[in-house]
Amino acid sequence: MSIAKTLFEENLTPGQYVYQILTSGKYFIPDFYRSDLDSEFGRVWNKQREYYPEQLTPELQYSLEGKNGSQTWAICQKPFNLVGVKRSLKGRELIKDNYRLRNDALEKKLDPEELAIVFQEIKSDIKNSSGYLGGISDRSKVLH
Repeated sequence: MSIAKTLFEENLTPGQYVYQILTSGKYFIPDFYRSDLDSEFGRVWNKQREYYPEQLTPELQYSLEGKNGSQTWAICQKPFNLVGVKRSLKGRELIKDNYRLRNDALEKKLDPEELAIVFQEIKSDIKNSSGYLGGISDRSKVLH
């Protein structure tokens, strides 16, 4: 609950919050409420739609509902003509770079490959969050 409160008070997304942690030299990635992850996806979608209005359609957004990371990538391949460039980063550096992209997605235009990675990462986090416990936790957050 304290993390959700911080996200709310500082107007941060989970991606921004974790990126701040990782850039400070710490390596702790907390779990987030599903509603905070859904909100992050919406904020990224809306920002990037400024740059990609033809690709980021309501139909594409609907097709991504309930999808995991690999399904999200597959769906995004066609509208963005992605080829899947192999990334050279590994381990913690790859994780930090993924959160950097999530942070950057709210501030500037990402290239299509990077944007697909951001969508994939957020959708993967949403899919991995506990549905039942997440629902209870989200209700507790609203009550608080």
